[in-house]
Amino acid sequence: MRARKTSTGGDNKLSASPFSPTSDLLSRKILASPGHENITRGFIQDFLAMDIEEVVITNPYDIKSYTSGLRQGLRQTIVDVSAVVSGGIQVVIEIQVGHMAGFDKRALYGVAARYVEHLNTALEVGRGEAGTLVPVATQVANISASQVTNEEKYKALCPVYGINVLTENYFAGDDDAYRCFVLYDTEHRRGYGQDGVDLIRLAFLEIAKQVHGKSPNLLYWQQLFNNDPIDDAAPAYIRQAAAIIAKQNLTAEEAAVLTAEQLWRMDREAEMDWAIEEGLRRGKTEGFKQGLAQGLEQGLEQGLEQGLEKGLEKGLEQGLELAAKNALRRGATVEYIHEITGLDTAVLLKLQHR
Repeated sequence: MRARKTSTGGDNKLSASPFSPTSDLLSRKILASPGHENITRGFIQDFLAMDIEEVVITNPYDIKSYTSGLRQGLRQTIVDVSAVVSGGIQVVIEIQVGHMAGFDKRALYGVAARYVEHLNTALEVGRGEAGTLVPVATQVANISASQVTNEEKYKALCPVYGINVLTENYFAGDDDAYRCFVLYDTEHRRGYGQDGVDLIRLAFLEIAKQVHGKSPNLLYWQQLFNNDPIDDAAPAYIRQAAAIIAKQNLTAEEAAVLTAEQLWRMDREAEMDWAIEEGLRRGKTEGFKQGLAQGLEQGLEQGLEQGLEKGLEKGLEQGLELAAKNALRRGATVEYIHEITGLDTAVLLKLQHR
């Protein structure tokens, strides 16, 4: 794999990451590392085609917290990265590895659930001491119920946008990697809402497909998550994302966790392969036995049926010949017996001369 340049300029080369960028740890390191909000901002802008001045990561990546959760046996949350951007819009990002039935419904549920949360918790966006964008949680429940009107509650609702990077194909019918869903008025061809801001968006990038007619930056993100060489024309923040997950920029603890997770996945895949092969072997064996038994049973039934049929035919033929022979002895003509029994004339002539 071609070496990648760092985002700091110069000719310093970075070797490709030996670990998948779609892994839970590396995807969080890419998109939620404190001090690298420019990567998160660029990612959101490229996927949602919107200008963003500032972004705050609400669940920043930290290796200590990550490994602590692993040691406690806690499953990582469904949302890999959560952020709030200019205008109070919330963005939830998920990297889905492997196929999951009903993922499209789960993705919609995740965004809708986050949207509804604001009925009780308003996530306002204010300025910190340094003038930076910071989220401020305002508990509406802390105010007396009589002081809070339904109108005020609904005003607290903020738009929520979901971005999903998928390693497997979910949408059939085309080979386009990118798609974005919004609430849309099909009659008047405009979005839902009075202020022109979409309340909900769901964007998907299936990295196994092709990027057609969209921003070339989506192609560069696809290259990154596929662990492919990144074009030199890629923006600095995407090259920076590749740089921070390069082998030499991983801490010893991160490398150890990634190696352990990689071995676990390999063991799990090997177990699944063995289970499939064993299932096929047993299926073939049982299928052969069952097929043989059914074949013998069907053969006996068919043989008996055919034997009875042939026996009846032979018996009927012999009975007709005996009746014809008796009739010939009594003086009946061959023509008359042929007309009555249907026996062939040649057969009747033979019987006549016996």
